[in-house]
Parts: sequence; C-alpha cells; structure tokens
Amino acid sequence: MARKLRIVRSLSYVDGSTTIATIPSFTDEITQAADLYTVIPKAVTTSEVSVSLSALTTNGEIMINNLDATNYVEVGTTTTDYPIIIKAGRTAGPFQLNAGKTLYLKANTATCQVEIYAWNN
Repeated sequence: MARKLRIVRSLSYVDGSTTIATIPSFTDEITQAADLYTVIPKAVTTSEVSVSLSALTTNGEIMINNLDATNYVEVGTTTTDYPIIIKAGRTAGPFQLNAGKTLYLKANTATCQVEIYAWNN
C-alpha cells in the first residue's frame, strides 16, 4: 500500500452571518517515497534559531503551529530575513522547503513554543 499524505484545504470570508466569498475546497494527495513523519517541538527565542530537518531524506510538506497565546513568530530561509509571520495560535503551511535551505525562526517579543510537523517527500 502506498504511503500518501492527504491535505484538505478550504477558506471562506464571513461578515457577520453572511458568507461574502468562499474559495472552493480542494484535496491534495501526495505519495511519499519514504515513510517518515516527524514532530519537532521548539522553543523559539527573540534571537534567531535554526530548525534541523536532518531526519528527513528529502524535504516534503512542513507545517508550523505557533502555540503561544500572545506573540507571533517570524519565519525565513535566510538569516535575518523573515518574510513570513505566524500570529499567536495560528498555523503556517503546509508548504515545501527547497532542498538545501534552512528554516529560521524568531519570536517577536518573548519566547514562543512551536510545533513543526515535517514529512518526507
């Protein structure tokens, strides 16, 4: 039996009790070449921290949950450049990181706990 990662996505915008716009939901099924899934709990400080994905053979899908109730986390692939933020209690992803890239995280005000979910491609 093939190993598959199933991702289901949908998005809607609601103003009061009226739905203004809905983007159709869709499902991706990604066949994994290698059977590996890992969860990386990480304390992200206000100093940049890098995330090791060395447990993966080939980078696949990644999701990052910011578990903090107050502070956001900045995300980038180049040191000191963080074009993505994950607000408190929110999730970024799933996305796929290019081979050879390093994931850098930095908390904006105080240390934040995050969970990073990563799958082999």
